[in-house]
Amino acid sequence: MKQSLFIFLLSAVIGLAGGYTYFYFVTKGEIEKTISLFHKKYGRYETAQKMIRTYGEKKFWDDCFRYYKLRLLANDVYNDLKDAVKK
Repeated sequence: MKQSLFIFLLSAVIGLAGGYTYFYFVTKGEIEKTISLFHKKYGRYETAQKMIRTYGEKKFWDDCFRYYKLRLLANDVYNDLKDAVKK
């Protein structure tokens, strides 16, 4: 899964669509906003909190940060490719 996402992002960055080079980025604020929404959604459940504590809170939130960064980047790439196909 991680490898296919990496290839997808790399293909878009290299610019296989039309020979253009695209650069995608997300801000730390965008990532933190998304994590905040996730935290609000699941933070009220004791089972979720227990699972996070078992996994390790710092490790969990660090992993969440990396995951949502990739997810937001992939979403930007997907939207651009979708728009390019429509044209």
